[in-house]
Amino acid sequence: MGIKREVDETLRPGVYALVDSCSDQDRQYLHTVFGEGPCRNYLAALKQESDLNFKYMKERFRKIKMGKVRV
Repeated sequence: MGIKREVDETLRPGVYALVDSCSDQDRQYLHTVFGEGPCRNYLAALKQESDLNFKYMKERFRKIKMGKVRV
């Protein structure tokens, strides 16, 4: 169990980045391809978790990209 948790913790930031880089249309396509089941549920959970945990950072990066905030 320990190795699985370590791998999950290590890969999670990259997975968040991949999920966040998808447009709503891309995510909808993935949901369609996965159909009902664990992959679709995991994707939905990742998106929700990412939105909850990284909302502030996403907003900050968006403002930096738009030039509203100086780094």
